[in-house]
Amino acid sequence: MIVVSILVVVLLTLPAGSSSRSVTAKPALYGTTVTSTNLPTWFEVAQVSVQKQTNFTFEFTLAGALPSKPSLLGGQMLDWQIAIDTNRTTAAAGWPYGNSTPAPPEYAVYLWWDGQHFAAGVVDRTPLLNGGNVVITPVAYAIHGSRIDFSVRAATLGNPISMGFLGITDQWAPASVKIVSTTKILPRSGGLMNQGSPEAPFPSAMAKGCAYTDILFYEFVGVDCWAKWSFAEDLHSPATAVGPPGWLDMRSTSVTGGLGAFTVSIRLRSELPAHPSVLGEQVVGWAVGFNLNRTLCACGWPFGNNDSADYMFLLWWDGLHFASMIANRTQIGTGGPLVLTTQNVQFDETGFRFTVPSSRIGDPSAFGFVSASGIFDVSPIHIVSPTNYTALNSSFPNYISSYEANAPLCSAQWSFGECYTAWP
Repeated sequence: MIVVSILVVVLLTLPAGSSSRSVTAKPALYGTTVTSTNLPTWFEVAQVSVQKQTNFTFEFTLAGALPSKPSLLGGQMLDWQIAIDTNRTTAAAGWPYGNSTPAPPEYAVYLWWDGQHFAAGVVDRTPLLNGGNVVITPVAYAIHGSRIDFSVRAATLGNPISMGFLGITDQWAPASVKIVSTTKILPRSGGLMNQGSPEAPFPSAMAKGCAYTDILFYEFVGVDCWAKWSFAEDLHSPATAVGPPGWLDMRSTSVTGGLGAFTVSIRLRSELPAHPSVLGEQVVGWAVGFNLNRTLCACGWPFGNNDSADYMFLLWWDGLHFASMIANRTQIGTGGPLVLTTQNVQFDETGFRFTVPSSRIGDPSAFGFVSASGIFDVSPIHIVSPTNYTALNSSFPNYISSYEANAPLCSAQWSFGECYTAWP
């Protein structure tokens, strides 16, 4: 069970003529702060629940209250989606994922926002299996602060006796549908999903009332919670899929230039407990990667070949100890050694921060930074104490929460939501 969310990268560049290696003169970036922010809380999934009492009631709970006129976050349409799988043997290609991308959900319950209007509907994707087109049926919805309620007739979802469901948010450009009115919603092709939030359910250990969980949208997108009913017993207690805890949700990362050092501050959605849960897995981690050379790939530990940061700050928790370190990964792409050096970290009620000498991350004249958090069912590190640890085999996390392209001062927008920013 692996969930992946795209990382944001912010490129920081020293002004022309400055020397990145001089510690005798004050660098031009001294005192300047660049901040990368995460998606707003009203676009993050806290939990999703479903209950059947003749018809279906879905509750989509967000991490913050949904505004009456939310920002489109630089896109053309936002949606809050509950993807529904009623048949594990089928996966139709087509809207909204493209004709070359089979996707397991037969149905999806949506709330759409186009910048002017909200509209809700159920998308029936089953006609795609036989060469037909999706059918959108408007449904009733209500927004109560941070919760969106949907009421859906059982027949609209094919009268299922079981379903897997997964809560997601998406940003589209161009829009995935055209809202003619609240009773007329038309699908549009050619949409590109730019960014989305961490999904619910989080890991299976966080799900409540689920008969079981399995993979939805293949192994790199999401895990779904399966709830079962029977014709004889129509009433069913709610099954709830829970999103990530606030202390694992990285809200922003700020980098401030100093004299021969950088101070990095990470803000979390809620205070990090002194002894957090490992959420049913082996280890929890928070990371800030520093990418000095975008043309080279320092791919490897701890995430396998899924990132290219030359240096990485890592904070680990294995249920007994916190351990924080700088990983020098510049040589592992060519078979060289990985070098881990203990890095002090300071905690406060909103997150943590650390100050790293510029020499420890290669005295960069420019770098991009990447922030992420995740949980690992196979630990990539063995921690004896906060200063005594050993790297193990690379292990891609079964859940990763990260930034989208929502940083100020972006000078260029690249693929996969990467945001590159110059120092002022």
